[in-house]
Amino acid sequence: MTFIFICISLLLHSIAFFLIFHLIKRINTFKQTNIDEIQKLFEQYLEAFKKENDRLQEHIFSKNQSFQQILTETSHSNKYADENVDDHNYSILSSVEDMDDSYETSLQSQILQLYDQGYSEEDIAKQLNCGKTEVELIVKFHQ
Repeated sequence: MTFIFICISLLLHSIAFFLIFHLIKRINTFKQTNIDEIQKLFEQYLEAFKKENDRLQEHIFSKNQSFQQILTETSHSNKYADENVDDHNYSILSSVEDMDDSYETSLQSQILQLYDQGYSEEDIAKQLNCGKTEVELIVKFHQ
């Protein structure tokens, strides 16, 4: 009788060890999938960031060119003596003030604010005109 109980115990222990091994293997695959997904999101975010950086550089370059053009135009038009120096400085300052000097909240804070208000990641991406993967990445890191 004891022999039967020992055999049943060994059988149950074997099944338990097999299930534990199988679950550990499954958890490790899930972790690897999660890591791969995060890496893919990083790559997509980096690509979007590079595109945005290129667009920003082009925008700054065009603004710089227009500013240089304004400076050269004002310097060519103001070739008077000392009595016109104040007018020249005023025209440069007014040209500089006309340039786009505004500030906004960061994209990350806007995304998190909309996410906290209950918007989906796709709606946030459409509303802020940015990539869905960027929104997903920011939300994941915030959590």
